[in-house]
Amino acid sequence: MNENKRYIESSLDALGRFQKIAFAAACCERMLPNYQVFYEAEHWGNPAVLREAIDLVWLYIASDEHQNDELRKLSKEFDKLIPDSEDFVSLHTSAATAAALAILETVKCCINKDICEAIDVADYSYDSIDLYLQFSGQVDIPKKVSAMKFRKIIEPVLVNHPLIQQELERQKCDLDLLASSEKLNKKVVGKLKNRSFGKSNIIIG
Repeated sequence: MNENKRYIESSLDALGRFQKIAFAAACCERMLPNYQVFYEAEHWGNPAVLREAIDLVWLYIASDEHQNDELRKLSKEFDKLIPDSEDFVSLHTSAATAAALAILETVKCCINKDICEAIDVADYSYDSIDLYLQFSGQVDIPKKVSAMKFRKIIEPVLVNHPLIQQELERQKCDLDLLASSEKLNKKVVGKLKNRSFGKSNIIIG
């Protein structure tokens, strides 16, 4: 585990449940645009359902009542929304799969009051960029490369790529905001959502 990921994991451990969900939702906002691009290319899936799920998550953590009935219903639709990489040729397939899985994991955080694996959502985001860089040819990876060589040579190149560094920095900023906020109020939730809304994690800027 690299230093950045260690920082994110330890920072998440120090947060409360609703703060972790907020962090996960912000990550999902940056992955959803990738699903939209995949949908437009392959005409498969339903980004509107994923958008609704994220919106319900934001409402869930910002509300005093914390109702999750709608999220529970919506979670049953995800089997039809997660693309199989073997069925599609779009460059954005892996990123779309990661987006759907990350949003489902975030929904589960709302439904299950005992467990919130927000770190898994952060990992989905990281992996979606990692795979995109490999599949798009932005990082040159030999067809036959040992696991040891990958860890020693290729992985550091991926970690230091501007796209991954940008996402890690955004995650750190989200964590810092959540850690410095005494209460997860509507203002904090709105700020988290607005600064991630519509910003794909596989595009610089």
